[in-house]
Amino acid sequence: MGERTQFAKDSGEDAFPSKSLAHSSQRIYLGAMTTLDQVERLALELPEADRAKLASHLLESLPPGLDEEDDGISEAIRRDAELDSDPSRGITLEEFDSQIRRRRAR
Repeated sequence: MGERTQFAKDSGEDAFPSKSLAHSSQRIYLGAMTTLDQVERLALELPEADRAKLASHLLESLPPGLDEEDDGISEAIRRDAELDSDPSRGITLEEFDSQIRRRRAR
């Protein structure tokens, strides 16, 4: 429990060998972290750009929750491709809201 969190100025050593954030941050974490709260607290102290990189790396480390085999996802991908190829097929938010109001009125 008496662990101290230690920081050091960036010495050029790669404290995070894979996709290091250390190069863009002025601090390298050297101590052992034992709880999620400690990790979160340290992560929230990072500059915004480093937090974004960390979040991206963490998300990439997770297994995919959805894939193209899912009917809803494949439909969304199909519709996205349609809009990319012909943007005129899209509707405005006002048109969408109007369609919803008409459906609810039935």
